Parts: sequence; C-alpha cells; structure tokens
Amino acid sequence: MPVVAATASGALMLVAVIICVMAAVLPGHGAPAPANACGTACAPLLVNGTGGSAAITAALRWLGTPYSYGGGGIDGPTRGIGQGANTVGFDCSGLTRYAWHRAGIAIPRTSGEQWQALTHVPPDRRAPGDLVFFQGADGSANYPGHVGLVLDTERMIEAPRTGLRVRVSRYTTRRGIIGYARPGRS
Repeated sequence: MPVVAATASGALMLVAVIICVMAAVLPGHGAPAPANACGTACAPLLVNGTGGSAAITAALRWLGTPYSYGGGGIDGPTRGIGQGANTVGFDCSGLTRYAWHRAGIAIPRTSGEQWQALTHVPPDRRAPGDLVFFQGADGSANYPGHVGLVLDTERMIEAPRTGLRVRVSRYTTRRGIIGYARPGRS
C-alpha cells in the first residue's frame, strides 16, 4: 500500500494515525488510548472517540480494501452491484456511510443523497470527519459523483474507483470540489 506523505510532518502524522488505529483494532485494545500515548500528533484523532474522530478511525480500519461499485453497508464491506458485483468492498459513499454509522450517526447511502441531506460548511470551517464532495462522471454541483472523508487540511480517506483500493489521498489538489458537509453536527 503506497503511503502518501508530502512532508516530514505529514509522514509523522500518518505514522501516528496508523499506530492509534492499530491500537484500536487489535484484540484487547478496545479502551481509549491514554492522552499521551501517541504524543501530540494523535491528539485530534481520539481512538474510540465520537463524531469525526470515530468516523476517521472506522474508515482507516479499511485502508487497502477494494473499491466495489455499490459496495459497503453499515456493517462493513459488501459485494457491490453492476461492475462491483464480484468484488467485496466499498464505493465512496458506502465508506462514508459506514464510517459515520460507526460514529453513531446515520447518513444516506449515495453521495448525492449525502450532499442534499447534510449541513454544508464553508471550506475555511472544514474539520476532520467532514465529507468533501466532488463532481464525478455523472455528478453535478447539485448532485455530486464522489465523496471522501476529510482527514486533515490536505488529505482525505476515500474509496476512489474500480481497480483501486481504499486509501488516503490529497483532496486539495483535485479538481471538481463541490463543497463540504458535516454529518450530525454543525
């Protein structure tokens, strides 16, 4: 799995996130990490936290999972539909829906439905756990075709497209950003 890190601080943050996630998913490690367990790099990502931090933790668990069109349910990866029918995995909105379900917030299934239903936030107010929406092949400014989960000021967790896997990637350099939305909080 390629690691995307443009700076030393980005690499340090990614390593800290991976350590925190592994502590959360390994057997016997279900309790919240002590406040100083990962140093200041982990502070915004509370293991077993609530809201955005819990959604991020849930999504990071599935890094490397195949993209599957129509795949992903509230309990994890599923067999998709159409071109995803033979693959167990997530599509973009299936991953965001799963992550927010694990955080205790129900959101709609598709990226377009998520965009229509959730509270929009201005770019300068986006926060970890918010959703970032993009125009897609069939998307428009009113009905986006792709969604990712904001990890920090430059990166998101996404299920990108057929042939790729759930990954961390930069959203700030991508074209077609429609906007940001915040599930269950404003």
